[in-house]
Amino acid sequence: MYYDRDETFYCGCTFDFEDGPALPSCGYDVRKQPDRASRIEWEHVVPAYDFGRQRQCWQDAGRRHCRSNDPVFWRAEADLHNLVPSIGEINGDRSNMRYGMAVSSDAYQYGDCQAKVDYGVRTFEPPAHVRCDIARTYFWPAPGSVPGRHAAAAHSARVDCLR
Repeated sequence: MYYDRDETFYCGCTFDFEDGPALPSCGYDVRKQPDRASRIEWEHVVPAYDFGRQRQCWQDAGRRHCRSNDPVFWRAEADLHNLVPSIGEINGDRSNMRYGMAVSSDAYQYGDCQAKVDYGVRTFEPPAHVRCDIARTYFWPAPGSVPGRHAAAAHSARVDCLR
């Protein structure tokens, strides 16, 4: 799905799968973790915590337990529609934060990259150019769901994204 993709999802930095992101290509400023910022990681748009925490395997023993014991969780975690190439530092900083507006004065923006992390309100603000992609990912049918279950909401998201 991403064999020909050469830009990171949030910041648009060019990257090579072996060499990592070219941070100057998008004006990225490292917040705190230069080693992690120098590699590409696969970010879950919908955090694994969000689709895993209600599953019995997660409640019993966490994410690793789900990976080896729950085929529904495994399929959701590995769904390529939910995985995007990201600068490793951003993946780590976002963790399982919800998307929203970074409103506190301490919110950090990564240089020219328009992504922001706001630890004060545990929110990650994605750049405007990926918000529609994020909405479509949230409305993607999860394994075992009924196709079209979110049709009205997905239609609304498509209309809003086209404005």
